[in-house]
Amino acid sequence: MCEIRKETNGHFRVNQLTEKQAQATKKPGNYCDGGNLYLGVRENGSKSFIVKATIDKKQREWTIGCNRPIATAEILL
Repeated sequence: MCEIRKETNGHFRVNQLTEKQAQATKKPGNYCDGGNLYLGVRENGSKSFIVKATIDKKQREWTIGCNRPIATAEILL
């Protein structure tokens, strides 16, 4: 489960992962970026972003990807 940080203005923080942190992450797993966005790291080292949501009481996941290399900072914007 990811730690969601609440800012002093009452809003929840998103974009918790920096580009440097995302690139340095090697251990397989899902890493929360806030706002239902996760960085997924697979056993083979590949990375993708995953959006998680609950719809009709069922957990859903969508993988965000593209057919070209994309800068992590471009996704985290």
